[in-house]
Amino acid sequence: MKFVFLILCLFLTHPGFSQDVEEENAELFEQQRVQKEKLKAIAEAVTAPKVQVDPAKQLEELSLLDEKLHAQLKKTFTEAKLWEKSREDVKKMLEDGVKGKFAEKVFKQFPKLLEFSTDILRDQKAMPYLIHILTMKQELRQYFFIWLVIIVGSWLIKKYLFPPEPNFMRRFFTTLIFSTVTSTISVAVLYMFFKDQLDPSVRIFIQHFL
Repeated sequence: MKFVFLILCLFLTHPGFSQDVEEENAELFEQQRVQKEKLKAIAEAVTAPKVQVDPAKQLEELSLLDEKLHAQLKKTFTEAKLWEKSREDVKKMLEDGVKGKFAEKVFKQFPKLLEFSTDILRDQKAMPYLIHILTMKQELRQYFFIWLVIIVGSWLIKKYLFPPEPNFMRRFFTTLIFSTVTSTISVAVLYMFFKDQLDPSVRIFIQHFL
């Protein structure tokens, strides 16, 4: 195919193709020039080497809220059918996937977290439902603003209603209480927004940690 376009370009640029160019008017000459440029561009596009795209790299470049990422994640999870594999196989796959990464240290220090993650991957609803949360842009936006109000409000209350304690233990206790209350309210609001999507994961969490 590239030779065909190359021949076309050579033919169009041959002196015999446009006989007596000097006798042609400027408008016809300009049309011929534009046509030749178009054919050259097509020939370059056809003969240019095709760049191989790395799917993993392409996935990394996608935004977390990109619909292409959501579709790719759902497709990957559906095709993998981890719920049909044994628990040990999925656990080993997860361990192999985090080798040399920070998550490997976390799983070694907290074995229950590894068991929890394994069951999340094996559950037919948990992971797809979590992925679906990423598609709920309006709800995520609303939750973000509420979360921001909670954080800022907590900071203002702590700053103006609870002056810094000179005693280290009291200061530490006050900070701990505020952090716990803020986190609890944030998690509660998150659950209110995405109850249906979080229920399968919450069920597995209760089985492992409560």
